[in-house]
Amino acid sequence: LAMLSAKQWAGLSLAESGLRSKVGELQGGLALLASEAPRDLWLLLVIKFLESFASFGTSIVLILFLTADLGFSDASAALVFGVHGAAGAVLSYLGGVIVDYAGVKWTLTMGAVLLAAGRAVLAFSTASGQHTAILTSLFVLLPMGSALCIPVLALGVRRISSGASRGFAFQLFYVVMNVACLAACVFIHAIRTDVAEALVDPTALAYEDSIHRGVLFAAFVASVVTLALVLAVGVIDVAEPTSSSGPADVLKELAGDSGFWRFGGLTLLFSGVRMAFRHVDTTFPKLYEHMMGAQAPFECILALNPALLLVLLPFVSHYTAQHQVPMKRCLLYGAFLSGASPFVLALSSRWQAACCWIIMLTLGEALWSPKLYEYSVSIAPLGREGTYLAIASGPVFFAKIAAAALSGVLVQDLCSSPLVGETFKPLVAALPQCSSVWFCIGLTTIACPLAMWFLQGSLFEQDKQETTYGATEDAEATG
Repeated sequence: LAMLSAKQWAGLSLAESGLRSKVGELQGGLALLASEAPRDLWLLLVIKFLESFASFGTSIVLILFLTADLGFSDASAALVFGVHGAAGAVLSYLGGVIVDYAGVKWTLTMGAVLLAAGRAVLAFSTASGQHTAILTSLFVLLPMGSALCIPVLALGVRRISSGASRGFAFQLFYVVMNVACLAACVFIHAIRTDVAEALVDPTALAYEDSIHRGVLFAAFVASVVTLALVLAVGVIDVAEPTSSSGPADVLKELAGDSGFWRFGGLTLLFSGVRMAFRHVDTTFPKLYEHMMGAQAPFECILALNPALLLVLLPFVSHYTAQHQVPMKRCLLYGAFLSGASPFVLALSSRWQAACCWIIMLTLGEALWSPKLYEYSVSIAPLGREGTYLAIASGPVFFAKIAAAALSGVLVQDLCSSPLVGETFKPLVAALPQCSSVWFCIGLTTIACPLAMWFLQGSLFEQDKQETTYGATEDAEATG
């Protein structure tokens, strides 16, 4: 301590004051939200937790469930995952238009019903003779339920929160999502241990001692509770709709809006960045078990992502706001960090490298993800938020398609056989087996940040460039 310079002491004092500032901001935000927020806002936050828990848990084990429990090959499982994502991509846009036309309450209820039905099929279907029911759940019920629920939850938060507390409500909304993801990872690890086996007997529910089926059953229970809470939510709609036009008229109206196309181009490019996160679900669990064995606790490494986000977000928010970092820079720098992260696993397959990969991926996400989420809500005209939020969530499903297709080809060609496939052999000859998979993935995920860098003049308006991370008032003014 005596060797610290005055400049270093000043830096430590600044960090301490920043932390105290964020703690005070958190306390003030909670007090404001507690005094102003209606009961339905808290219900929506609980619903967001349950749905995020169910969705994240299902996504992590789905590939392993298809291969280990149902007997799908790696390529077939990746194809099913890809079609599942394709269905969600198409239906997400339709769901956004439906909520603007039919209202929040009806849309959210229908989505919750579809999700509960789809997860019931996954939880209770057996491997023999019920593939049709499982595929129907993955291709129809779950994508349509997600398309109706995911945009609507954020839309409901915007419509029932006041201007003074809205910014903090969205921050809490994002925190709740990450806490749910962390809870899903902890649950997967708990059900893997002897303690969980002593509390719950998987064979009593015909799970055939499958960790994957236990997770899917927990997701189904969360969906049932979600449905009950949705029914308790009151009517959440705009007081004066912008128009009574139908879905076709809404799409025609937005097609003439230049801001709509600029926002669509930005979110489309971010689908490449989101591919890095979709490989967390589709590729990493499979390869980690391939390298470390079937009982390798991959979920412990994945849990670093939501855990670090909860710690990093306040500091990143304070730093970027304190230094007036433009929104454009937050999005670009964060996209580059997340997009380049797979190259870490290309250098090494050890668990330490996997932790470094997650840390790099998460640091990028802390920069770009909340800002893109808030931006998508703030620029939407009143009564058209559902369509804009559907566009924002659409790249998540498009990323699933691309990640699943690439994962199936790479894992089968580069990792499943002792010889590297001829298609990729010239490119990855110098890399160890399985690490070459991550090298090829890195080439795809870094391409979109590069495209964003060269197209930034067209993607960002000058006034949007001055919007800083965490500046809720500026975002509201933009809206």
